[in-house]
Amino acid sequence: MIKKVYLNKISANYIIKWIIFSAVASISGLSITYLFIYLLDKIYDITTQTNSYFILLPLLAPFLCKYLAYHFSPESSEEGVLSYLNSVNEKFGDLPFKVTFFKFVAALITLGTNLSGGIVAPLVRVNSGIASFLGSQKIIKKLKIDDDDKRTFVICGASAVVASVFHAPLSSGLFAVEILKRANMKYLDLFPSILAACFTTALAKGLDLTSVFPFQSTVEIFPLKNLIWVILIGFFSGYFSILYVNFYHWVSTVSERKQLNFGSKVVGSIIVIIIAYFFGEGLLGTSLKMFENLVNGELPVLPEYIKGPYLVFIGLIVLAALKGITNCLTVGTGYSAGFAGPSVIMGLLIGAAFGNLLNIPPSSGSYYSFMAAGMSGVLSASMNVPMSAAVMGAEIFGSNIGFSSTISSIIAFQVARGTTLYKSQIK
Repeated sequence: MIKKVYLNKISANYIIKWIIFSAVASISGLSITYLFIYLLDKIYDITTQTNSYFILLPLLAPFLCKYLAYHFSPESSEEGVLSYLNSVNEKFGDLPFKVTFFKFVAALITLGTNLSGGIVAPLVRVNSGIASFLGSQKIIKKLKIDDDDKRTFVICGASAVVASVFHAPLSSGLFAVEILKRANMKYLDLFPSILAACFTTALAKGLDLTSVFPFQSTVEIFPLKNLIWVILIGFFSGYFSILYVNFYHWVSTVSERKQLNFGSKVVGSIIVIIIAYFFGEGLLGTSLKMFENLVNGELPVLPEYIKGPYLVFIGLIVLAALKGITNCLTVGTGYSAGFAGPSVIMGLLIGAAFGNLLNIPPSSGSYYSFMAAGMSGVLSASMNVPMSAAVMGAEIFGSNIGFSSTISSIIAFQVARGTTLYKSQIK
């Protein structure tokens, strides 16, 4: 009887701590995410007035990053999710606040100067860093938190940012834990992570905040006759992700990313500019305009001579590859941006390519299921997160589409198994 009461007391202590961690992490996660978006929009308002010089903005990035961020904190150049998972796996979530601050600055410079990347990874590092900082303060320590509790707080910080961006609570909570080490997930990590994501999504909805990625859900039912195409998209996404991941690691090695090679950053910026000049400015920055077109059933701008289902299919796949190349050149040469956003956009492009190849109406259940399959497949294979990628497709596009996102996620993951952007995941 005494043992049962003692165990109940321990469980109650866990729950109280998780609620506190989740509430604080959700508030800081939403604040950081929407502050970053607000500042980025203000920068875009200024830079878009430069007209013909707009495409040349990436040339400013090497100098601004070096003298406004990396000079003061070289560690802030490390990719955000990688920094987070190494800290949680090896240091009980210890993340220096100085690096946290300059990570925010470096990411704002990188995306503000139109280099290609996502916001999730840098903001995961920032908010998990804030959680780490708060977990070290005396007022928090009065809750009698230990190293494991601080680690949990940091996971909540990461989960809250993913939920802030996607407004998908279950998959966001899964993502923050699955990205650490897929084969060794723990309930003591999962429960508070999902709780933080739920807190964040509920708070965002309550404040009427628009998702950074405003997806269109559907009640259309996925027709089973198209199952074979979903399977093909899964295989295609898996092999596509292998090329994407390997190219990133090649760029990272050649450019001497860890040594902060300044010349490599300049060369990377120039190549990104050249690609954008020939293939469209939509590849620059976060590519949110391209994303909005895709989820609304519209195609990105393609050259006039690209007409007909076969040429459009090739054009969209090439566009997805170019988005991946510009993203790898950005992050691989040492700039501060992420992979999740580009992975989502590349997956949507792959799904849209198959939909147009089969002349499927953009508003149909099949079209959305193809895009969900592409998105979940690329996320699953490139970032090694099959469960969260599968669930995210269902949460974002609607439960009727969950079947296709799950099938594609599993197939793509198995195809690319052992290939990941974050090698420490599989050590």
